[in-house]
Amino acid sequence: MISKKTFAILLVLVAFIASIYAPLKILPIKLPIYYYSSSPYNTLWNGTSEFYNMLKEEGYEVYLLNSMSDINRLVKVNDSFLYIVIAPDRPFTLDDIKLLKEAIQRAHHASFLIADENITSNSLLMTLFHAMISGLVIKDPNSPYGPLFPVVKCKINDTEYTLVLNIASYITLIPRHPGFEEEFFRFLCTYEGKPIVVYYMGEDYEGIIISDSSIFINQFFKEEYLNESVPKRFTSIENKQFAIDIVKVLTHGDKEYKIIIDCLHYKALGIETLLGLPIPPIGLIISMFLTMMVKALDSMYLSLLSQLPLIMKFIALLLILFLAYIILKKLGGKHGFDEGIYRRIETSILLETELPSRRMYNVRYLTKKDIIETLASLYEILRKIALKELNLDFMKIDEENVLKRFRLIFKEKSDRALRAIRKLRKIYEYHIGKRKFIWPPIIFWRRTLSKLVLDSEMILETMGATIMGKPGVKGVEYRLRKI
Repeated sequence: MISKKTFAILLVLVAFIASIYAPLKILPIKLPIYYYSSSPYNTLWNGTSEFYNMLKEEGYEVYLLNSMSDINRLVKVNDSFLYIVIAPDRPFTLDDIKLLKEAIQRAHHASFLIADENITSNSLLMTLFHAMISGLVIKDPNSPYGPLFPVVKCKINDTEYTLVLNIASYITLIPRHPGFEEEFFRFLCTYEGKPIVVYYMGEDYEGIIISDSSIFINQFFKEEYLNESVPKRFTSIENKQFAIDIVKVLTHGDKEYKIIIDCLHYKALGIETLLGLPIPPIGLIISMFLTMMVKALDSMYLSLLSQLPLIMKFIALLLILFLAYIILKKLGGKHGFDEGIYRRIETSILLETELPSRRMYNVRYLTKKDIIETLASLYEILRKIALKELNLDFMKIDEENVLKRFRLIFKEKSDRALRAIRKLRKIYEYHIGKRKFIWPPIIFWRRTLSKLVLDSEMILETMGATIMGKPGVKGVEYRLRKI
């Protein structure tokens, strides 16, 4: 039987070959790498690559600004441009703002779109709009998605949009004279009377300020990310359409506008960090070489197959599969998975998760055996506390009366909790020898550990306990001592 490690390598090989024939993204992959910022180079959930792609598909001329001096080359006399800033990591300097002002002076028309929930953009906002981001987080206790994810209504012209914000802030206007707000600003969206989206209409330029950058990230542009982060929709989510229509407003529907996305003020991945990634720069070169080699072999293989009868083609396919199996079996050694970024804010807390007789300082160094032991121990903790606090036996969770009571206790969280408990139970039974294998197989154990610890924390919170040291909640050690 093929081992799990060999099976994992086979999946990677299939994915690699499939990627060769997959259509290229509009946005090329290039260095430096912006894996944790809202850069259009970032194709993960928190990047804006899909927003960039959408602008290209709409027919706009889009430029990525990596040097402020390039603004002189991009914006010529009598050009019209839209300058976009989304959640920068570094503030704008006086020299940066000076170059932007010069571009405004020589342009026919200038527009700005600035989306930021932090105070990083304030130097630019104060200079151009006499506005700033407060940095205070909006909390909506009535939001169905959680207090940090308010649902707001925003209106552009006669169209109303339902937006789900993601850790947003407020906009503060600094009036230059009485009536300044009414003269230059139009509030498009407010929360409790405080502006979240404002439209500035000045003599030399116009702009829209949004105190939440998440409207433009891939989470709301790519359906798979949205389904993963918001599996259950309580409201319509029109963030993507709102982002598209904002651009149309600021360009007045004119595709001749040059759209310039600021990438200069993002922090790029440093060389010292890059060398710690699973695929360092040399890996990119090797990958390109392997791609060329596979394509050459593929051409030879297809040319040979075209000359063979059908039965010989079938035999050749079987021989290739058998050869691939033998190679993978020989190469199947110790392999690991280093998950650089897990799409949950709380994951950083995993570095200090406490369980009996074990303290995990870095999940990257845990072996598969360590992870299985940890998760089996976690299941025992959950089971003991559930028996004591709720009189529920998780070993009998599939029995009708137990399951019905479980759903009454966990309510809307019951599906997520049930999936976690069933998976933990399988791992526990595998650990004690009751199971010979786990089905479906677990390929990425570290990712599974991250997810199950977070799910277990949610289960423990319902039972009045915590493994993450949350304030005001008793730790599992206290609950276990009671048992």
